[in-house]
Amino acid sequence: MTTFQVPADAIVVGIVADEQSDHALAWAADLAAREKRALVVAHAAPPVSPWVAGAGVDPQSLNLEVVSAGNDLVDRTRARMEERLGPDQVTGICSPDSVSNMLVDLSDRAHLIVLGSRGLGRVRSLLLGSTSSAVVRRSHCPVVVVREAPDPEAPSGVVVGVDGLEGSTSVLEFAFRAASWQSDPLTVAHCFWESTSGGRHALAADPQADLAVERWIVSETLAGLGEQYPDVDVSVEIDRGDVEHVLADLSRSASLVVVGSQPHGALNDFLLGSVARFLVEHAQCPVAVVPLGHMVDQPSSGFASRNAATAVGRVGNNRS
Repeated sequence: MTTFQVPADAIVVGIVADEQSDHALAWAADLAAREKRALVVAHAAPPVSPWVAGAGVDPQSLNLEVVSAGNDLVDRTRARMEERLGPDQVTGICSPDSVSNMLVDLSDRAHLIVLGSRGLGRVRSLLLGSTSSAVVRRSHCPVVVVREAPDPEAPSGVVVGVDGLEGSTSVLEFAFRAASWQSDPLTVAHCFWESTSGGRHALAADPQADLAVERWIVSETLAGLGEQYPDVDVSVEIDRGDVEHVLADLSRSASLVVVGSQPHGALNDFLLGSVARFLVEHAQCPVAVVPLGHMVDQPSSGFASRNAATAVGRVGNNRS
């Protein structure tokens, strides 16, 4: 693992040379500008596999090309972001680690990780894995996955899924913060099922049933947050159904969906997946995955010194 010195509580965006990366970069830069946080543009250029030698390709020469291309991409991207945010607000990193290892390493100091994703689909992701799923599972801070450019004509709003679990306050607070800086309304969604004796899921009650327990769960979870964010217009939606499909449906008219994550056993995660993983692949808007119990820090009032903030971490140079 390679560790780079980056500004604390920065927004870190993973970049590659494709359209999804540009969408993620635009989203991250917008938030960095609004919250006056340092922006770190990070690219991974790990060594090529030794098997390429058998194909008549010199691995050392190819590695040099990969490193050079990665450093050039970081330099160009950093220069673009400096024009928008200012030189004191942008850091560039090109790491010899894998993408997922690099971003998880940086998440230990970051305020937020942002990355693009093509959305591989459940079956292919189950077989091959994906960078976004790996980062979401292992990150120490919230992760936002941006799959495509926002549609300026589409309705906007932040949607957050709540389940009343201990630690979910951090998920709600992130959603309130996002709704506040985007000047969007917030929809708090709570979904529920019950298991029948046959082990299959069924509706917890008929449509006319009293939902007092479910409303109590939501109200207890929301307690105090409305007063902290009086500018946010909040509505509550209680749905019967599996949470991932309900939230995916709500994402069609949202600008951001926020969910929590918690550790899963390797076998359980492999076989069943998770709400966060499903939404990362299928939601129609950016998805924020917040570790349960994560402390949401306040926007920065300033940035690191010019030397610290503009130094570029490069493969083969300035590594520690």
